[in-house]
Amino acid sequence: MRTIFLLLVMIAGCLMTSDSMAASCSGSADVSTFPGGYLVKRTCGGYQTAGFGTSLDDAHANLQSFANLIDQGARCNFYSIDADPGTYRANFTCRLQNADGTWGGNRSVGGMGYTASGAAGNLLAFAQLFRASEGYACRSPQVVIFPGGFVSSFSCGYPNTSGDLGRSSTISGVGSNTTDAASVTVGFAELGASIDRECWANQNSVQVVGSNFKVTMNCNGTNPGTFVGLGSTATAAGNNALLQAQFP
Repeated sequence: MRTIFLLLVMIAGCLMTSDSMAASCSGSADVSTFPGGYLVKRTCGGYQTAGFGTSLDDAHANLQSFANLIDQGARCNFYSIDADPGTYRANFTCRLQNADGTWGGNRSVGGMGYTASGAAGNLLAFAQLFRASEGYACRSPQVVIFPGGFVSSFSCGYPNTSGDLGRSSTISGVGSNTTDAASVTVGFAELGASIDRECWANQNSVQVVGSNFKVTMNCNGTNPGTFVGLGSTATAAGNNALLQAQFP
């Protein structure tokens, strides 16, 4: 489990240093609105950068977090935001900095949440994973509903030698709302990036047993099989399934 631990430490390091590694932003911000939120674009570190959120303050904070990634060797910019009842889905294009200082090709990185700010935070987490893993990207967020919760699924994988996505796998997470489900998906994506354990679920993977939820994750790759989580809510059961998959 050393690889997982190291990856989690790298991501935690990105989060803890966000204030101290702020990229310099110049010029005025370009602010626009969409149903349920704000989108802010600005030049930071010499590159077009974006952020979004339910409030203008959240959008500016999200932009600054993406600006901080530039100092860490990854830059991302807005591509799309879609809103459905109970779900915001967004995609940014991200690039990694090469050892010689040049930038690699565009990769799509997605995010999902119950609110615009929830989706923005989730997209940032996937962008941090993209940076920490040096290329593992999760995109095209999808959601299915079951009584009491949601299953979020992303298409995740490392690039092939041409820089395209290459072989991708569906990575899922379960939660009481789409923000929680997508957050659990980040945890499963860390397993895919670090030890090639790829876990997925659908609406049939969740059962109500008495007063509890039972989540069954189906996993390919390293140590394939199923990992079962139990909890009083869909989020608790989804997190418990993730814990079982991390430490089988």
